[in-house]
Amino acid sequence: MRNRAWPSAVCLLVLVLGAGGCRKYITHPIYQRPVISSVVAFPTVLGPGDSTMITVSATDPDGDSLVYDWEPYNGLIVKGSTSTNAGDNFIYNTYSASRVFYRSPAWPYPNDTAFVWCTARDQKGGSDSRQILIFYKN
Repeated sequence: MRNRAWPSAVCLLVLVLGAGGCRKYITHPIYQRPVISSVVAFPTVLGPGDSTMITVSATDPDGDSLVYDWEPYNGLIVKGSTSTNAGDNFIYNTYSASRVFYRSPAWPYPNDTAFVWCTARDQKGGSDSRQILIFYKN
């Protein structure tokens, strides 16, 4: 009779200890990526020779410092880029959350829509990207 009680006691002990280990713990991710809350351009309509300033509002939940990548398309040129050719004038790894863009005088399509991709990165692999449209007028 004593031999049958031993396995039952072990099973009961395992069951009780196992139930205690099943508590619900709140876990938080170790790493969180940056979040862009808004991208604003002023003005949003450009005539020949005009420029616009684009500002990004981004935060990092971990408090990491952010860098910004600016990629204009369709005839926009970013001020401070090393190239004046529309199409290859991107700026990467800047600490500035705003940039000035101007309309390329050589862009052959006068009634077109341009856009700018902005990416906020925390240099740990996390990023968030948004685009904003810019309209051309003659």
